[in-house]
Amino acid sequence: MTLAGGGHPHDDRERGVPHLPVADLHHDRVGSGGPLGELAIVSAALTAMRGRPTAATLADVPFLSNFERAIGLTDQYPYAEITDYLAVKRTMEKQVFETLPYFDVVIFSERAHGTALFSTGLMDTVAPPSTVFAT
Repeated sequence: MTLAGGGHPHDDRERGVPHLPVADLHHDRVGSGGPLGELAIVSAALTAMRGRPTAATLADVPFLSNFERAIGLTDQYPYAEITDYLAVKRTMEKQVFETLPYFDVVIFSERAHGTALFSTGLMDTVAPPSTVFAT
């Protein structure tokens, strides 16, 4: 996969630039590795919403989905931030769980079209597998 400018997505790692999702504008593919798999899904959804669905999406260990299930399964961050917040703001639980779905990657996955390949770590405590399956 190459960047729109002709470079390879891994070239930026040597320069200390974080590896962000890459859209291959010539072949309509979106991919992301590491902890940014959810951004590949968002990219595919936004591309589809602009009338150009992707042919393929690679979402490597996407997280930030199914928040309520995730905080019930793991006490790892970033999900622990929700429980930390609610420990201080006990009266905000209803509002928090009404607001979080707006940031759930599942909403974007419903809008993406085309073939997708997802990966997950079966023992992953940061992105529990069942939350990846939700996308």
